[in-house]
Amino acid sequence: MALSYVDFFNCLNSITSSENFKIHYFFGCIFTSRRTDPSKYKACSAPEALETKLDKQWLDVYPQLNLTDASYDNALSALYSVWGYRVDANNVNCERGKSVLLSCYIEKIPLSKLKQLNYPSVVRLEKDNQTEIYAVIYKIAETYQLLINGYLINVSEQWFKDYWTGDITLLWKSPFPLKGTIKYGQDNEQVAWLVNQLNKKQGWPSEHKTHFDLRLLEQVSSFQREAGLIDDGIVGPHTLMQLAVLIHRDYYRKKSNVDYFKSVIKK
Repeated sequence: MALSYVDFFNCLNSITSSENFKIHYFFGCIFTSRRTDPSKYKACSAPEALETKLDKQWLDVYPQLNLTDASYDNALSALYSVWGYRVDANNVNCERGKSVLLSCYIEKIPLSKLKQLNYPSVVRLEKDNQTEIYAVIYKIAETYQLLINGYLINVSEQWFKDYWTGDITLLWKSPFPLKGTIKYGQDNEQVAWLVNQLNKKQGWPSEHKTHFDLRLLEQVSSFQREAGLIDDGIVGPHTLMQLAVLIHRDYYRKKSNVDYFKSVIKK
């Protein structure tokens, strides 16, 4: 049975540490995808933690990590798991997500952009321009949280800077199939969705407006500038992706969800 993305995400939050560098084994946590009855959950076993203060050492200081398996395919498979889908690493690719409106965003970006997105993504790490591995950057907070071969690892920002290459693969869920672009003058339900998402972001009341008018054009352009995109006021895949990331990030990181899941974990 596929894992609930909210359950997976919040269980990881429940075992997060603020130490500079710590490793947790988290696949001892067993989940169900139902949220209606807390008694249906199986207990989450206590995480196995190795308390070792590290500075800039590479990950091979942990014999538990089989870095030979830290491939792109395994990391992408783990990223699908974060979304609640099981995709075998031997048969994983970006095309597998299209049936559920999941798309890949593959890019080389600066660290400032990664921090702005702050969204689960596959990242490539490299040591001495020779050894490379792939991990899932799960969350950026006081530390950078990495998922590698079933372990959750917290690293400092400096550690991440030393080994990150800038390469990411991000999975994002489109709210609807996008055909062409959404732009000034159009009248459709996609415009209505766009209006309400931007209104919500700006703290404005919701409204059912299907016409792309001058006010919406300015809202889109402002959002694009804030996101570091070309501010042409036209909503294509990149602008839609940034909006979708913002929406899902806000939803899955609601404190109420974290508290709910903590309440059903065996103390």
